[in-house]
Amino acid sequence: MTSPEVPLYSETELDHAFNKRCDALYKAELSALYHQKRERFFELADKLGKAASLIGGSAALWKLSNGDVVAVMAACVTVSSALSLVFSFSERSKRHAELAQGFRLIISEVLAKSEFDVTPVDAGSWMSRVCALEAKEPPSLSALTVMCQNELAIARGADNKVRPQDIKTRMLAHFFDMPLSASPGQTELNGSPQ
Repeated sequence: MTSPEVPLYSETELDHAFNKRCDALYKAELSALYHQKRERFFELADKLGKAASLIGGSAALWKLSNGDVVAVMAACVTVSSALSLVFSFSERSKRHAELAQGFRLIISEVLAKSEFDVTPVDAGSWMSRVCALEAKEPPSLSALTVMCQNELAIARGADNKVRPQDIKTRMLAHFFDMPLSASPGQTELNGSPQ
């Protein structure tokens, strides 16, 4: 009885596979974190819209003695309902949750295999799956991507890779795609989710 042949890889091929594994793992971690943040943002926006509608509707039902308050509440209900309808907060939250879950599954598969047993086939498969999920992603927000990269750098003890962001940028990161300019000594972004 013969055993199946195990392909032998050169040390260079195995080093390349390990580097590709690291790249796939980083991209998957970055994208999972990014989509988790987007999911939470849209979930919060959906809940706030529903709360505004509930409070506004309750105030209108009570027929508060002050007509101005009722008018403000009616405006709040209208605005929150319109925003929820136009921006589909609930649907966006679900979409980002699905993407985050897909990236977390890849992370799980990468970590399930010992880093010493990674073959070029494994690494290629993981990177291919990451790229396939990236193709389904909506356009990324640059400032939010940098926030995620900073969190991963801090978690990995690479504080020298943290790119400082002012409070205004951090607060508006979910609302606008803000152009980023590299400070002297910093390099442009690599590996941001698409």
